[in-house]
Amino acid sequence: MGEYQAETLPVFQQTALETGSKVYLAPDHVQVLCPSGHPDEGFTVHLDDKLWLPQTSLDVRGPYQLKNLTTACMALHLISTQFPLKMEAIAEFLPSFSAATNYMGRWQILAKNPMILCDSAHNEGGLKVVIKTILEIPHQKLHIVAGFVNDKDITDILNIFPKEAQYYFAKARIPRGLDAKSLLANATAIGLHGKAYSSVKHALRAAQKSASAEDLIFVGGSIFVVAEVL
Repeated sequence: MGEYQAETLPVFQQTALETGSKVYLAPDHVQVLCPSGHPDEGFTVHLDDKLWLPQTSLDVRGPYQLKNLTTACMALHLISTQFPLKMEAIAEFLPSFSAATNYMGRWQILAKNPMILCDSAHNEGGLKVVIKTILEIPHQKLHIVAGFVNDKDITDILNIFPKEAQYYFAKARIPRGLDAKSLLANATAIGLHGKAYSSVKHALRAAQKSASAEDLIFVGGSIFVVAEVL
């Protein structure tokens, strides 16, 4: 488990007990030491306070990557108890992780002047982190191209988004996509202002036309929305 709360941990512990499984709490064992706060600028990994992974870097960015590294390294450690792993090889691999795995859609910058940033966070927890970090990026005006699926309650998710942004709502080209006009109605009801568009690409094009060089355009809300602009 990469993250856990006091309220939910007993549920996992009880389920593990019933199924004869073990629960490993990654943050209790793994420490990713990253002085800059950005894994692409270098980090080391310690396991139970001992050096486990030597100095390396990760060629993807995002406010959640340190937590992801913590979870992944715990998993790698457990794998290494059954199969031999060369830690030096892992350290050499991570700086080219994105190219080697075709990693896309997570904190990916598509253009500059204006900056177009996409991220496929699609639940309340992930979007809170993403939106908070976006608001910390220097910009003049924020434009958000957003779409969601139609089988989840998005009220709490919409409340995460800033009211001062300009919105461009669209439906991804999938059966589960939430109708853009319905999304607009829900968003307007809580004070988000924007328009509905016939496609994600049309919405992004409208945002690009409206944005100045100093603005920031964010594309997200759904993995399927991000996929259509990549």
